[in-house]
Amino acid sequence: MTNDIRWKQRFQNFDRGVVLLREALENGPSALSALEKEGVIQRFEYTFELAWKTLKDFLEAGGLVISPVTPRQVIKDAFAAKVLADGQAWVDMLDHRNLLSHTYDRAVFETAVDAIAAHAFADATATADELRADVTENAGAYVLQLDVPGVAKEDITVDVDEKTVRIEANFKREAVDGDSAVLTERVSGSLSRSFRLPQAVDAEQAVARHEHGVLTLTLPKKNATTQKRLAIN
Repeated sequence: MTNDIRWKQRFQNFDRGVVLLREALENGPSALSALEKEGVIQRFEYTFELAWKTLKDFLEAGGLVISPVTPRQVIKDAFAAKVLADGQAWVDMLDHRNLLSHTYDRAVFETAVDAIAAHAFADATATADELRADVTENAGAYVLQLDVPGVAKEDITVDVDEKTVRIEANFKREAVDGDSAVLTERVSGSLSRSFRLPQAVDAEQAVARHEHGVLTLTLPKKNATTQKRLAIN
């Protein structure tokens, strides 16, 4: 498997891991029992492992040689390449993971859970590499609107599973033979975004509309468990 495929597959798993971690912490650490906090730690360790390995594969797919191949070096190189905006936050998370792996102290454990909660929800808004969205709610439904300029509806996938919504859009840049780039700022490749809604939605009644570069999802609220990939009109 090539690195450009591997990092995309790992990123999808990492994306799901973040959603599950945020789900566990959506009511705050104080609402968790000791056993539930141990579950949060396990989810964090799993998600962090996916995170640094996804970064490694992404950097290597771009031609970077990483040496030595360690989480700390990968974070350092990713920050230098401007893939990560806050390198220190990632180093802090690595230190928490290492500390929890080698010792068990109740004070350290509680501090780590609080720090994980802070990092999990510190950036609820989109980064430059994410789809930008507005989410509104009325009595009967959630409405999500995402900017997808220049993307055909055939290049967008929307997956709805109870409280979780995941959108992926493939931005294509057409190359012209003989032309050389002077300035390149437009997005190219796949961008995705996942949302964890407060209440389960009815996937069978959900509607996706693509118009004037904006994707609008109308997701009726429902408690029943359903799963569906939406066709975009």
